[in-house]
Amino acid sequence: NAANTVIFPTTVIAIAIAVMIGDGCCTFVSINLGAKQKDKAGQGIGSSVIAVIAASLVLMVIYLVFQEAIISAFGGRVNEETFQMSKEYFFWITLGVPFYMFGQALNPIIRSDGSPRFAMATLLIGAIINIIFDPICIYLLHWGMAGAAIATIAGQIVSAILAAAYLFRMKAITLDKSCFIFRPEVAKKILSLGSASFLSQIS
Repeated sequence: NAANTVIFPTTVIAIAIAVMIGDGCCTFVSINLGAKQKDKAGQGIGSSVIAVIAASLVLMVIYLVFQEAIISAFGGRVNEETFQMSKEYFFWITLGVPFYMFGQALNPIIRSDGSPRFAMATLLIGAIINIIFDPICIYLLHWGMAGAAIATIAGQIVSAILAAAYLFRMKAITLDKSCFIFRPEVAKKILSLGSASFLSQIS
């Protein structure tokens, strides 16, 4: 119950924003690759990476500052035990939000580059690590709710690292430093293209 209390504010909102950026970038990249504009496609990826990092850090800070208010709003004050466990789980899961959002946002971008298997593998490996570390952290190390959250974060970190590594070996686009300059006009187009995915996730 404590874990379920923090699922919506931490996971659903984070993934909705990440998917909006990722799906929007995927569409943006596909359009520009079709138009033979690889440079613009690269700019879209760079702007998306910066946007998702910035958004995830802002979200993480908001969660940490308003932790108790958010937990209370979603039913975490049923009793003192649930509240304390919710706080413990919420804190650690919140620290993993940047990694989670980064991995989720890059997943459709990797697919748009023609590597759906690698995109699936990044998520699958993260899930497997989570499953393996759960009993270790909870029962062997006796970390309780913190252990459950840390196991989840461990999988998210690995998924994020694999996704980040892929950026340097993309098939259709070669990224350089100039790609990672935030371009508001490009970001605005990407968010517009990904707005439907955002609404779908929230729904």
